[in-house]
Amino acid sequence: MDLSSVFVGISLILIFIISLILYFWFRDKSRLEKELDDAYKMMEKLSTYDPLTQLCKKNSMLDRIEIEMIRMSRTWRPFCIVMINVDNFRRINDEFGHDCGNKILESLGLILVKTLRKQDTASRWEGAEFLLMLPETSLEGGFIIAEKVRKVVEETKVTYGDITMNFTITLGVDIYSKLGPVNHNIRKASAALYDGIQRGRNIVVRSDDPGLDFSKYSGPD
Repeated sequence: MDLSSVFVGISLILIFIISLILYFWFRDKSRLEKELDDAYKMMEKLSTYDPLTQLCKKNSMLDRIEIEMIRMSRTWRPFCIVMINVDNFRRINDEFGHDCGNKILESLGLILVKTLRKQDTASRWEGAEFLLMLPETSLEGGFIIAEKVRKVVEETKVTYGDITMNFTITLGVDIYSKLGPVNHNIRKASAALYDGIQRGRNIVVRSDDPGLDFSKYSGPD
């Protein structure tokens, strides 16, 4: 065997070894990058979505509302804000425990995902309060959607252990139809919501309702 054949053989072996090393290096590198990417996505999800209801958190909702405000300034197509409160939520917690209360909130989150339109956004606002943002929707349209959600909730049975129960919600609706701070509209939707609580709960109240009495504004029970 001449030296050139030996050299070629050794070269092929070295190329094979280097190829294996590179293969395993790139495979491990890709796996590590995927694990890091998955971790970043999980962190982003945890910071964006409420883990109990799987709805977006308050800060994420405010970001989405701001985007809709910019769109509205260009198209002049209004959007609706709907504030929701679970009726008698404190009593549910007191009678059946916080785990049961969590089951109610989880069920409401699922109902909202299934009932709302694809373009709508639902968020866990705070406690037993939820906020909806309905793009390109009139006040009447917002009322119709809110009433649909209310009926679905009223007709839904929730099972917790050996207990099967119904629960209800009260909703307040306002419309963002002219430029300005959205906090004003959120307050109006909240006022309509709490007026509905004063009227007996399980009702949708529009911010332009002639019977709306802002003097009765109070926090949730």
